[in-house]
Amino acid sequence: MPARTQLLEDLRRRVTQLERQNRRLRTSAAAIIVGLCAIVVLGGQARPLQLNNVIEAERFIVRDAKGSVRARLFADESGRASLTLSDNEGRTRMGLGVAADGSPVLVLGDRDGRTRAELSVKPNGATTLGLGDPQGRFRATLEVGTDGSSHLYLLDDGGRSRTDVTVGADGVPAIAFSDAKGMARMRMTAAGTDGAPSVSMADVDGRLRAALGLFPDASWGLAVGDKLARVRSRFGVTADGSPSISLADDAGKTRANFSVFADGTNLIMYDRQSKSRVQLGVWPDGRPALGLYDDSGETLWSSP
Repeated sequence: MPARTQLLEDLRRRVTQLERQNRRLRTSAAAIIVGLCAIVVLGGQARPLQLNNVIEAERFIVRDAKGSVRARLFADESGRASLTLSDNEGRTRMGLGVAADGSPVLVLGDRDGRTRAELSVKPNGATTLGLGDPQGRFRATLEVGTDGSSHLYLLDDGGRSRTDVTVGADGVPAIAFSDAKGMARMRMTAAGTDGAPSVSMADVDGRLRAALGLFPDASWGLAVGDKLARVRSRFGVTADGSPSISLADDAGKTRANFSVFADGTNLIMYDRQSKSRVQLGVWPDGRPALGLYDDSGETLWSSP
């Protein structure tokens, strides 16, 4: 093909392409013009863009600049909702949530992911605070009950309560110590309106075997019992300051009592019916005295 003919053919192709482009431009321009006209026509009806300030989802995950997950917020179909926060190494260190029963709880963890502290409100309304050891085992629990009582439980590494510090709903304080089996072995309290202190001790079966403190008759003393929790001996100081010792039989009845008064001493021995049968003492004037009595209380012999 001659060079001139080739040149004309090339020009025709370029013109055809330009015409096609012009048609597309005219179509686009027309659409733009129509859109502008619509805006002009509807200008009086235009409304400002409404921004929705509420974001709704079932789960949120927050990552730091390195892409590590630092926070998770979610709710599930069981009714639980929780927020967990992690350190920069991805370890969960804190959790805040609401259980399916509606109980709120706050959990704090250590670097190894073990729970070290937990604060919660139980379904019955009691408030509890638990503290854990490096192995994640709870070793101390503080609880305030709905009745107004408060308890501090100190636990061993097996989760058994070994010490219970309590202030009851009546305001009476007490401390109880338990053995490895969970049996209370010693209890200290200050009861009554006058706050009378006492210490009680039990054997391995939980039976009361000894008590030290202020007794109902206003005497101070130590009472020791047998394996059936019956008081067999008592050492004390009476309300007027006189010391005494009493011994009881297997039925718990006093069989002998020895007292020292300000002006004398007195030893009395009783039968099984708690009747005085022998009396030995020193009278206020210093004279010794001995009396023997029958089961009706009549004197069989006396000196002087």
